[in-house]
Amino acid sequence: MEISTGNSLQEKLYRISTKYRHCWYKLMDYLKMKNDGRVCGVGGLIGTGKTTMMLQAILEINQFDKCLLLECDREDNLQEICDIINLYQNCKYVFIDNFTWVSGIGACSVLADRYAYEGRKIVLTGDELQLFRLLEADVLLDRMHLIDTTYVSFSEFHELSNAGLKEYIHGDVLFHQVVDLPRNIMKSYRLLGQKPPVRELPIANALHYAASKYYFDEKYDSDFEVALKVCCRAGFLQNCNGNYVFLRPCVPYWFRAGLELSDEFVYRMILKNIVLLYLFRKYNSRDIKVKAYDEYVLKEDLVSTETIVYQFDEHEIEIQTRKKIEKKSGTRIKSIVLVTMGNAELLLRGEYID
Repeated sequence: MEISTGNSLQEKLYRISTKYRHCWYKLMDYLKMKNDGRVCGVGGLIGTGKTTMMLQAILEINQFDKCLLLECDREDNLQEICDIINLYQNCKYVFIDNFTWVSGIGACSVLADRYAYEGRKIVLTGDELQLFRLLEADVLLDRMHLIDTTYVSFSEFHELSNAGLKEYIHGDVLFHQVVDLPRNIMKSYRLLGQKPPVRELPIANALHYAASKYYFDEKYDSDFEVALKVCCRAGFLQNCNGNYVFLRPCVPYWFRAGLELSDEFVYRMILKNIVLLYLFRKYNSRDIKVKAYDEYVLKEDLVSTETIVYQFDEHEIEIQTRKKIEKKSGTRIKSIVLVTMGNAELLLRGEYID
């Protein structure tokens, strides 16, 4: 474990990015708010900015002698962390990086019950979001604010990198994280002595099903239901009214390897799901339903009884298809919006396209 405070901590902050994740502001809200006896967990995939957010927060606080940074290894344990915190009584802000690597994590309620209760701000980061969710529902029930860093919208991606839609699709998530997800989920339950609701193989099969669904008309298998829900809790998928969409589009992009699919088709299918996820997270509510229907995305306004149809190739929608959409939704089609790789960036940045 590497320990930094004061000057040694300040030296780590040179060349820290001045571009902030949107969820960084949630972290700052926690650090500035009146003490509520809770810790703050920051969980998400590798490469989603957790450590950078933490260092940016330390720089923003600008009280290096009152900040303590612990960078954990897989050999570290919870008791060591507590012993170190006890040595640095003057440090109000404690940041523990790679916390989900630590052994003895099932007893981590002490971080809230003792240190946060005393008035310290405790920030924990880790790659296993599922483990944070289990802690949030168990030993840290009502004692943790949880920040999920996994989802990065295209708009935010563009702000941070100035890159385009293809770069967003290609992604920078490590492939082993996808392969290791089922095993890591099982490990999360074991660490807390809990029985997992599903085995490792069904989780792997569910991920394969969700990726296949992007390109093929896969028949829904109810055996996947529990595993898909677990993958959603782990931050890999989101259920968009019955369609499971990967929060990182690079996963289905990798999946197309070895399949005889044209690049144009692959990008179109991934784009459809990017738009579905974007519109779902932005608009879906009691009065507005965002869903996929065949090759289209529908935004149904249940108050005005009007639907906007998003299509992803230039063929004219047949009258029979229009009637099916209107009958199924109980609305009338207000407009049809053509979304392509050429104009999608405008839509995904919140600008109007027609």
